[in-house]
Amino acid sequence: MTAEQASEAQEPTRHSQPNSLHPEKRPASGMEDVVHVFQLPGDATISPAAVPSGREHAVPSHPIVTVACPAAALGKEEIIQLLNANTAALESGLRAIDRAVPCDPSRTIDLLAVDSLNQLVVIALEAALDDGMLLWAISQYDWIVRHVPILRKLYQGQVINFSSQPRIFLVAPEFSQQLTCAAHRIQSPRIGCYRYRAVAVPSGTAVLFEGA
Repeated sequence: MTAEQASEAQEPTRHSQPNSLHPEKRPASGMEDVVHVFQLPGDATISPAAVPSGREHAVPSHPIVTVACPAAALGKEEIIQLLNANTAALESGLRAIDRAVPCDPSRTIDLLAVDSLNQLVVIALEAALDDGMLLWAISQYDWIVRHVPILRKLYQGQVINFSSQPRIFLVAPEFSQQLTCAAHRIQSPRIGCYRYRAVAVPSGTAVLFEGA
C-alpha cells in the first residue's frame, strides 16, 4: 500500500446528513378551502366559512346565507324568516320548530329551535343594539322551564330532550361590551351571541352570521 492509499484509507467517509438545527420547512397551512355548499329551498344558499387550521381549539365556522332581496329590506322580520328556514346558519344541526311563540302578554319567542342533541334553544333577535334583549331572553327561558308539560303537548311530534336545560341564542347586528361580558359570565342557561352582517352581492344579499 502506498502512502497516498494509506492517507485515503484513514480519512473518514463523509455522508450527507440532514441538519438537525434546520428542519425541513413546510408551507404555511393558512386558510382551508371551502369544501361544501348546501343548496336550500328558494333563493337561499349556505356555504361554510373557511376555518383556520393548526389551532388546538378552533372557533367553529358560521355559514354565509345568501338571500335574493335588497340589503335595505333586511329588517327583524326578514332575518327571522331567514333563520326560520336556515337555522343551521348559527350552528350545525340546529333546526327551528316554531316561531312567534307567545310566552308573555306583550312578548313572543322569536324562534324556538332544537340543537343536534335535541335540546331546546330560545333564539331572540333584534335589528339594532339592544341590551334589554338579554333580560327578555332569560325571561323566555324561564317561561319554558316552568311550562314543560304544555310544551310536551304542543310539540309531541318533535324529538326534544326536556331533561336538559334549554339554551339561549342572541342574534343582532351588534352587541355592547356589557351584554357580551354578562352573557359569557352566565353559566346557566348557556348563552350564545351571534352578530349578523348584510352585504350586497350580484345574486342578492349575503348575510354573514358569526359568534360574538
